[in-house]
Amino acid sequence: MKTFLINILLINFIFHSGLSIAQKSVFEFGTASGVTALSKDGSKLLTRSNEGFWNFKTQLWESEGGTYKQVAEFDQPIYQTDILVSDDFTRLLYIDEGHNISQQYSRFQLMEINGENNFTLDTIGGVVQESNVRGNFDAFDFSGDGSTVVVGDFRIDNGYVCVMRIENSKWQQLGDTIFLTAPNVLGLQTSLSYDGNRLAVNNLQITDSIETITIYDYENNNWQEKYVLEERAKQIKLSSDGQIIYAVTEHLYPNQVGAILTDYYFKVFHELNDSFLLKIDSFEIDPYATKNIFDIQASMSGDQVIIGNARPDNSDGRILLLDLVGNEWVERQNLFYKREWEYNLGSKVNISNDGSKFLVASGFNGIVFADSRFSAKVHLRSFLDINKNDVFDNDEISSNDIHYQIDDLVHLSLLQGQTDIYLSEGQYKLTPIVDSSRYDPIGDFEVTIHKDIVDTISIAMSPVPFLYDVDAKCGFALCNSYQELHINLKNEGSNPIRGDVEVSFSNVDSVSFNNNFIGNNIGEIEMSTPDLFHGENEEFTVQYKVPDETNVGDTISFQITFFVHDINGATVDTIKRLISKEIRCAFDPNDKAVTPIGFGQNAYTPKSIPLRYRVRFQNTGNYPATTVIIGDMISESLDINTLKILDTSHPMTEVYHDDNHLRFIYENINLPDSVNNEPESHGFVFFEIWPHTELPEYTEIENTAFIYFDLNEPVITNTVRNTLVTDNDFDRFPLDQDCNDDNPSINPDADEIPNNGIDEDCDGEDLVSSTHNFANTRVTIYPNPAVNIINIDVEDLLDYKTSLYSLQGKLLQTSFNTNKIQIGELPLGAFIFELQDLTSGEKVVELIVKE
Repeated sequence: MKTFLINILLINFIFHSGLSIAQKSVFEFGTASGVTALSKDGSKLLTRSNEGFWNFKTQLWESEGGTYKQVAEFDQPIYQTDILVSDDFTRLLYIDEGHNISQQYSRFQLMEINGENNFTLDTIGGVVQESNVRGNFDAFDFSGDGSTVVVGDFRIDNGYVCVMRIENSKWQQLGDTIFLTAPNVLGLQTSLSYDGNRLAVNNLQITDSIETITIYDYENNNWQEKYVLEERAKQIKLSSDGQIIYAVTEHLYPNQVGAILTDYYFKVFHELNDSFLLKIDSFEIDPYATKNIFDIQASMSGDQVIIGNARPDNSDGRILLLDLVGNEWVERQNLFYKREWEYNLGSKVNISNDGSKFLVASGFNGIVFADSRFSAKVHLRSFLDINKNDVFDNDEISSNDIHYQIDDLVHLSLLQGQTDIYLSEGQYKLTPIVDSSRYDPIGDFEVTIHKDIVDTISIAMSPVPFLYDVDAKCGFALCNSYQELHINLKNEGSNPIRGDVEVSFSNVDSVSFNNNFIGNNIGEIEMSTPDLFHGENEEFTVQYKVPDETNVGDTISFQITFFVHDINGATVDTIKRLISKEIRCAFDPNDKAVTPIGFGQNAYTPKSIPLRYRVRFQNTGNYPATTVIIGDMISESLDINTLKILDTSHPMTEVYHDDNHLRFIYENINLPDSVNNEPESHGFVFFEIWPHTELPEYTEIENTAFIYFDLNEPVITNTVRNTLVTDNDFDRFPLDQDCNDDNPSINPDADEIPNNGIDEDCDGEDLVSSTHNFANTRVTIYPNPAVNIINIDVEDLLDYKTSLYSLQGKLLQTSFNTNKIQIGELPLGAFIFELQDLTSGEKVVELIVKE
C-alpha cells in the first residue's frame, strides 16, 4: 500500500482580522492528495490521488493520537468527479458527471467499505449510466443513509431531476423523472433528506427571472410537490430530517442608472404549520464570497454552518463559518475569517456533528482543522463619567466618542455609546482609544468571552478638567437686512466654568443683544455667562443691521474674545475669533441713505449722535458728464455748521451752502457713461451733520437729494427719515417708554428677574417668586401672580411631579420634571399648585393667582 505525505501543523494563527487564534490542530494535504470527505464525528477522512492518466485511487484515514493515519487504499472503479459518503462513512458514491464533451451522460457507482482491520471496497449494484441526464456537479446528492441518489440536469430550455434508490443490490428509479420545459430551468441544485424521501430542487423561470426552491415528498410511489419558496438560491441544503432548508440566496435590484446590482444572503427556513418560514434574520454575505457557492453543510444542531465557495476559474476561494448566537448569525473569527485561498479551496466542505471540526477542500488539495472556540457575544457600553467614580450613575449618559482595539489589531467603533461585538470564545485584550485632548487615559481590559453568556463591560470616559467648545457665526451680509451673530460657549470638561465675551464690531448699524449684557461702548459689547457645568452651553445673539447699498463691497467685521474662568474666577484660557463678511447688494445707484437708520417704524434715533448721509450717483446715459452737482435741503433741526465731509469718490471743486441749502459741485468730472465704462460711471459723497441741542422729543428729520448732470433736469433721490429721541442707554427704547434709560438691561422687552427689587420689564412691579429647600436642592417657583406660564427653577438634580388643582380640589394638570407650566388657557382666579419630590415624597403647596 502506497503511503502519502501528510503535513501536521500546530500553528498559532494571526489571521486577516488580527484576532489571535489559540493553538489548533491543522491537517494540510498537499497537491498530491485531494480531500473529499470527513465523517460526522470527525474521526475518518477520505482522500484521492491521481496515479497517472485517469488512474485514481482512494485513501481512508483514521484519527490517532491527535493526527490522521492512513489505514486503507482502494482502486477507484470509474473516473470520478466527486465522491459522496453516507453519514456512517461505510458507503461511497463515485460520481462521473461526464468528463468529456462526447460523453453525453452521467454515471455513478456505489461502493461499500467492509472489514475492521483489512478494509475492502466492494461494489453494490454496478455502474449506473443515465443516457438522458448529464448530471451537474452541484446537482448530485446522496442521502445520509446511503440508499438514494438524486441527479439533476439543467439546460437552457428545460431541466430534469431523476432519483435512484438501491434495494436488494439493485438500482431502481424512485418515482417519475421530474421534468420542466421552457421557460423553466430545473435542477441547478438538489438536496436529499437523510432517508431520501424528501427532495429540494432549485428552479429558474428565465423569462421573468423568478427563481424558486421546490420541496417534493415521495408519497404514493411518486414525487409530490409539497412547498414552493420564491427565493433565488445559489445553493441549497436540506437538514437530515428534511425540516430545515439552508440556502444562499441573491437579491437583484437596479441602481440609479439602471445597472443591476446583487446582494447575497444566507438564510435558514424551518418547516412550521405547513410552510417553510424564515425564523432567524438572514446573514448578508460579502459579494466577493458569492462568485460560485459550491457547498453548504450544517452541524447536527444546525447552530454551526460552513459555506464553501470558489471562483469558476480555479483561482481562489473563500470560506464562511457561521455560528448561531442567540437569534443572530455571526461569522466565526478563525483561520478562514475574511481570507482568500488559492486553488479554489472551498469547492467542497464538511462539518462534524458538534460543529468543531471541518474539512475544506478543492479538487487538488484540502485542509482538515479543529476549532472548538464557537462565536460568542460581549456587550460594550461606554459612558461619560463626570464624577470620575467609574460607576454608570443615573444622571450620566452614554458616549460613542471612543474606539477599541482588540489584541492590538482590530478596530471597533461604538454605536450610540453601546454595541455588541462577536468573537470566538477565549481571552482578549481590549484597549479603549479616546482623544487624549478630551478624555483622561483609559487602561486596557482583559476580556474573557464565553459561549451562551453575554457579559457587559462598562467603560468610564472621564473628560479632562477643562475642555470647552467655542463657536461664532453670522448670517449673509445682505445690505439693508437685519442679521444675527450667534456666539456659543459649551463646557465639555468635568469642571464647571464661566465665561466673559467681548465683541468689537465695525461697519454695522443698530446693534442689539439678547441676554447677560454687561455694557457697551461705541463699537463694543461685553457679555457674560452663568456657571456652566458639563454639557451645558450659553448662546449669545447679537442682532445688527447691515449697512445700505452705498456700502457695497465694504466689509463688516466682528472681533470676538472669549475669557474662560474657573468657578473661582481665575482665567483658564483666552480665545479669539474674527468673522468678516463682504457687504452684497443689488441697487439703483441714484439714491440717498442715512446712518443710523433708526429703530422701529418711526426710525427712532438717539439725539446724542450725528446723522451721516451718503448720496450715490451714476451716469446711465450714453455720453460722459462734464459737471455733476448734488443739491440737498438740510433740515432746520440740523446744525449746518457741524457739516463734515467724510468721503467722496471724486475731487470737489466747491461746497456751497446758503442757510440750509447745501450744494456739492464737481466741475470737469468727466464721469463716463455706464454703456462704455460701467465701473467708472459711479460716484458718491459721504458727509456728517449733528442735530441741534435741546430739540423736542420725537423731532422728525427728512432729507432728499437732487442730482444734476450738466444741464439736465435733476434726478431726485429717495427721502430718508429719522425721529430724534432720547435713548441714553442705547437699548432702542425712547426715554418716555423706558423706566430706566441709564441701564440697557431695563426696558419693556427685558426678562424679569424675580425677588431682586428691580422692575426690569417696566410693568410697574417686581416679579414675585417663592423658594423651597429640599434634601439636595433648592426650587424656585415664579411668577405669582402669573399670566401664561409658571416657571420652576431647580438648582441641582431633582425627580419631581407637579399638580395643579382648582380651589374645589379638582385636578387640572399633572406633569413630570418640566420647568414651565402653561396656564394660559385657564380662567382668571386662584389655583392650588403642588410640587412633590418623587424620591423622598416631600411636598410643597402654594396658592397661585392667574391674572
